[in-house]
Amino acid sequence: MLSYLKKGISKLSSFGQDQTKSALPLSLNSYEEVSGLRDKNDILLIKRRLPGFIFGAFRNVAAGHYQIDKTLKSIKIELIAEYPEVLNFNHIAIWAKNDDGSLYKIERGFECSMSSVAEVLPDPSKAMLGSGANSVSVHSKREVKPWWKVDFNELHHVVFVEFYNRKDKWGGRAKSIIVTGFDEQGKKAFQGGRILKKDAQLTFYRTALPLLKHCDAYLKSQGLIEAAQKLEGKFVRFLTEKADSSDKMHELVALLQITYNLITSPTPDIPNEKSVALNITIPKGTKFFRVIGYRRKLVRTVKLNVAFDGVDSILEEATDLSYPVDHFTRREHLWTLQHPHIFNFSSLELTSGGIISLWCEDFYSGDAFVQRIIQISEDGQNWVTVQSTLDELEARLAIVSAQEWLLGESWDATFVEQLGHFLATYRMSQARTVKPLLRANRQLLPAFYAGVEKGGATAKFLPSVIYTRHGLTVPFEHIDSKFLANRMKRFVDFLDEKLDLQAFPCYGTLLGIHRDGDFLPHDDDIDLAVIVDLPDGVEYLEATLMWAEVLRGQGISCKPPTPTSLNLHCYFEDFDMDLFFIYRMPGQPKKVWTHMQGYQVREVTRSLLEPLTKLDFCGYQFHAPAKIESFLEDRYGKGWVTPDPTYEL
Repeated sequence: MLSYLKKGISKLSSFGQDQTKSALPLSLNSYEEVSGLRDKNDILLIKRRLPGFIFGAFRNVAAGHYQIDKTLKSIKIELIAEYPEVLNFNHIAIWAKNDDGSLYKIERGFECSMSSVAEVLPDPSKAMLGSGANSVSVHSKREVKPWWKVDFNELHHVVFVEFYNRKDKWGGRAKSIIVTGFDEQGKKAFQGGRILKKDAQLTFYRTALPLLKHCDAYLKSQGLIEAAQKLEGKFVRFLTEKADSSDKMHELVALLQITYNLITSPTPDIPNEKSVALNITIPKGTKFFRVIGYRRKLVRTVKLNVAFDGVDSILEEATDLSYPVDHFTRREHLWTLQHPHIFNFSSLELTSGGIISLWCEDFYSGDAFVQRIIQISEDGQNWVTVQSTLDELEARLAIVSAQEWLLGESWDATFVEQLGHFLATYRMSQARTVKPLLRANRQLLPAFYAGVEKGGATAKFLPSVIYTRHGLTVPFEHIDSKFLANRMKRFVDFLDEKLDLQAFPCYGTLLGIHRDGDFLPHDDDIDLAVIVDLPDGVEYLEATLMWAEVLRGQGISCKPPTPTSLNLHCYFEDFDMDLFFIYRMPGQPKKVWTHMQGYQVREVTRSLLEPLTKLDFCGYQFHAPAKIESFLEDRYGKGWVTPDPTYEL
């Protein structure tokens, strides 16, 4: 499994290799006993027993965290493997602390450099200006020990560094990464990286052990005391005893998988109607109330309905978001947590206590609160959690993570199924980056899909989710077709009225409407296309970016899904749509240039598309290609007439 990680493993073996003789000749049975030996750096055989802890493909889908807490003048990222490799990653977020303890992200006042740069990405500073999305921003040439560095114009007390590696199969290039911080005199003030034995030990104590303890506490709180004790003892002994044993490793993996199945709770979604609202009892003296939902940064507005003291209101996300230190410390072990969406509620009557009722009327908002904590405060500074869905999430994450620590790149079907179940149960957007990791072992895909299907169907109020090329999505079979057709028509009319663009259904949307008379049941987005002229002297990608600016000028939020896309993800009103640009080719009047199979672009015979015709659907009339069936055959092949819900997978 994950054969791309195998390269160079033998060459990395010299970096802080665990020595069998270093393990103490005593028998440990509990996490607390391990915690008590934290200063004995040789007690844990991390590198030898937990290869997936040093680098795990699933762990790599989220940011790597480095706790620094030093005053620094510069930070350097370097691969220390003794063989030629490429350093390329998505983003680095550096968080520093003000005198009052508040955190800020360093976004200006710096200079960046690299050991070398590739022609396609020549600006090292892009790493500081990007985001956590899966889009590489910097890229070195292939060399021994490539590095990237940022020099600050002034000193910063750096608390945390978040390293967003590329999440695809090439993420394994960063296996030997270390992060070094330098003070004002250029002396090394910090160095960290799991490839270093000492840092692997410290990181395990700081991040993995708390996660395991949370899991242990949760299992015992659910009455699973015997299972918790058995797992704790076997895991600790495996990590500390001298003798290596493949059988013991597989026994421990099997025990983890059995324990995962003992947790049977469904998706902890928030109700969608007031009549079944989530009721939170507020004690007297409360002055502040907030709900924090953890989800990726969202484009559309999320709304939370609240009822208190006979008054209904709708809360919108706080815009003056300041990141408390505990947000980052929580993410050190609960590393899948994404952006915190904070919703504050205040009322003069709160101090009298009572019941606050919460619900979300649309599933887009509801998704944002599956992972949540609800807190109260008397002073707005010290918060008490009164309801949380994170305890169970932590327990499942601990079990899934521990399996990867043990298995390394050798994932098995049960692990993959439980991973899919975990991601779908908690509606995690990271699912989109996990599935491509299985391309080299497609025999594991059915297990992953089975897990997603099981976990995605456990919600009580949210619609089921499935896995598509966009990740976890609500399939159209759960959404009213007339609603979808109406949204499509409104966007088509908008483009016609505002920009004189004649948009028409294309690709999967056209396929479903023409062949089945409806949207494809497993589809999750609407595909529209427009045919436009390519301006003289302008490349296709540049023209698409120009159209993006035009659309933004009309109030449409949009972005290309990849740096090479000729389409834009558009967020219109309360729905998402793909708008594809089909370009008439200068000097070739019989050809157009557009997306076809697998997001690849190529020439297409223009007469398949123009002149546009008409089609009727759900009471609306739309434009359509001149030769619908010939266009569909050109796109999907002769098999387009037979439904295949797994085509895009």
